[in-house]
Amino acid sequence: FYLDAAILFADILLPAECLGFQIDFNPGPKVANPVRRTADISALTQTDVSTDMRYVFDAVRMIRNELDGLESKEPKTLIGFAGAPWTLACYLLDQGPYKHFAGTQVFAEESPEALHLLLAMLSELTAEYLIGQIESGAQMVQLFDTWSGNLSEDDYRRWALPYARRVFETVGTRCPRALYINGSAHLLSAMAESGAEALSVDWRTSIAAAREVSGGKLVIQGNL
Repeated sequence: FYLDAAILFADILLPAECLGFQIDFNPGPKVANPVRRTADISALTQTDVSTDMRYVFDAVRMIRNELDGLESKEPKTLIGFAGAPWTLACYLLDQGPYKHFAGTQVFAEESPEALHLLLAMLSELTAEYLIGQIESGAQMVQLFDTWSGNLSEDDYRRWALPYARRVFETVGTRCPRALYINGSAHLLSAMAESGAEALSVDWRTSIAAAREVSGGKLVIQGNL
């Protein structure tokens, strides 16, 4: 279709295997060993991302080569992406009887230090994963924080924003960075503090409103 960009899709939970999580995509994702207690987090150890996620990085290189070989006057950008720490935690924590990932918020109240530890580990993992994509040929990266929209702004600033910011700080200025949150109309001002150069909004938020909240200093994308 001669679009100006392509995005690699790889399920956001794949990097969690580097921490020892057993994930089945049938059709998925299903985590066989979700976190149920603090001890489960303390037992996590990270393997080598460059080795365990090599198949994703190889795919990025292949796609980059394909895009470079297209007969087109305009360059084609390849966008890499990853799940944000809060959203990854939502999938990796046992939700028990709760719906809409409210179990993560319950865990946050009952075991805040443990959750901060998990989010810190996921921040480091996610940053390494994105850097690997960039070094393999991605020219922009997008952080998907799908379930942060469930949080109030205060809770978002406590639990999700610091770790998204940590990911972006570690990735640095290697390439442009974008942040997406589903249902984020109430979080836009906080999202603008994440360090991302671009904010992605969903169909419930007008681009004009998002631009106004962000002070007109960031790129606004989405609204489809």
